[in-house]
Amino acid sequence: MSEENYIEDSEYINIFKKVPIVCVDIIIQDLSEKFVLVKRNNEPLKDEYWVPGGRVFKSEKVIDACSRKSLEELGLEVDSSEWSFVGYYEADFIKNAFEADTHYHVICLTFICNRLIDSSKINLDSQSSDYILVSELPEDFTSQFPFRRF
Repeated sequence: MSEENYIEDSEYINIFKKVPIVCVDIIIQDLSEKFVLVKRNNEPLKDEYWVPGGRVFKSEKVIDACSRKSLEELGLEVDSSEWSFVGYYEADFIKNAFEADTHYHVICLTFICNRLIDSSKINLDSQSSDYILVSELPEDFTSQFPFRRF
């Protein structure tokens, strides 16, 4: 993360107490039609398998955030041209990574890419403890997109 995009925890808590956070969720589908899920180390959704993703930085294009999150969280380089927009959803989580006494409202812009995945090349960052390749995305996730088939 560049120095200009770093936000101290106390400042970030004040921000998400007042405004929703814009995030990307990335769906990576292997050519064998399996999806990559990561086991989250942090709230919200701690210890659950979910799609990778995270917040969009100021002055960062959303599509570039997808490629950045893929590289940071999975060690997979994905060119911006490989992403296709799926849709968006909003979530309001009671728990957050900072144990702040406030809910965490996110607006998640969701993108998908289809590519050959060499699972031996997946390199998780500290946000996740494991990954799996699955035939179905979590129902809690797919229910956010009632008109989309994954």
